Amino acid sequence: AETGMVTVYAEKEVVEDSVVDERTEVILEEARKVKEDVQPGDMLVVESTPKDFGRVA
Repeated sequence: AETGMVTVYAEKEVVEDSVVDERTEVILEEARKVKEDVQPGDMLVVESTPKDFGRVA
C-alpha cells in the first residue's frame, strides 16, 4: 500500500573540518555514518527531508 510519504535527498560535498553552507556540505564525521569510506572532497547523497515537510490536503 502507498503511504504518500516523500523523502528528499541532497548531494553534498564532504568537508573535513567545518561546514560553511549546510545546504551543500556535510562534515566528514557525519558523512562516515552514511558511508564508511567517504573522503573529504567526495560528493555524498544524504537524506534532506525538512522536518515540517508534508503534503497539503
